[in-house]
Amino acid sequence: MARSSERLRTVDVIRPFVEAAEEVAPIQIFGGVLTDALIDERTVILPDERRVIAPFDLESYTVRSDGTKRDIDVLVPTTDRTIVREVKDLADTEIGKRLKRSVFGLRPAAVLERQIRSPKGLSANKTVLADRYVTTREDGQIIEAKKALIPFAAKMNLETLEPWRLALGYDDDNSLPITGPYANVLNYMTRSISGLRPKDDEKIHKMVELMARNHPEGIDWINDGPGSSQVEFARVLQKLNGLGTVTLGGAIEVTPCEEDLLAHPMFLLKRHDASVQQDVLDFTRKKAAAMRRAESMEWLVTYWQKLSLESVFKGIVHNK
Repeated sequence: MARSSERLRTVDVIRPFVEAAEEVAPIQIFGGVLTDALIDERTVILPDERRVIAPFDLESYTVRSDGTKRDIDVLVPTTDRTIVREVKDLADTEIGKRLKRSVFGLRPAAVLERQIRSPKGLSANKTVLADRYVTTREDGQIIEAKKALIPFAAKMNLETLEPWRLALGYDDDNSLPITGPYANVLNYMTRSISGLRPKDDEKIHKMVELMARNHPEGIDWINDGPGSSQVEFARVLQKLNGLGTVTLGGAIEVTPCEEDLLAHPMFLLKRHDASVQQDVLDFTRKKAAAMRRAESMEWLVTYWQKLSLESVFKGIVHNK
């Protein structure tokens, strides 16, 4: 058994979980080991095959340089909570305390509709992270998806939900299921009500910079292709937070949207009275400002990570 002082590679820790989970349902890993691969200059992206080939000796460990545990974020692309729970239990068993685990599914469109109907209700008020809300057929096939953070939502091109594989050194027998590398960039841009989080700033700039240099088709995919609606969503968040233009990696420009937020096509509350719309927008701005202040405090972020407080506040962190 490895001693706690030894550096454990993330891929070695998560492989038993992946093997067990894929017997239950398709999964997608993003952030973490995928981001480590995308900030390595030796990594190759093969879009026609939906594969990312990282170097065999990829530097990706379970503990950060400051001694805090790394995360594993796992999307189970289903609204079936029983399946999501089964995958979560596998993560608890197979990964244990070696990584901080976040396993979540897609949310039914009906949940978003309830928030729209009651935009001042508890469910809407405590939402601080974007979720994926989907409409499905009876067989579970997704026919429409939205990235939403009440009171805004962007229609998602379904290609942004397609699964990819990550292999180390072309070892496809031990590849990992991942979200697409371009969608991974979008996730960082649109995850928090505060916009791009300071703790993610360095890695997203590096990801985009390398992508622009080695795989410019990915930048086109994000800016003008399937990812474009989520870039606009990021522009809405930029305006919400009163921030200026930021250019990620010299290739993706996130400029605050020009429209008044109440008039923006992504604003969801147009069926409500003007006073309700304004009240919700004002409260959302306050939430965004509070989150941005908290996420800008390096000591607080480190304290949060070291004490794993996400599990204590999971009702807020996971929009439950």
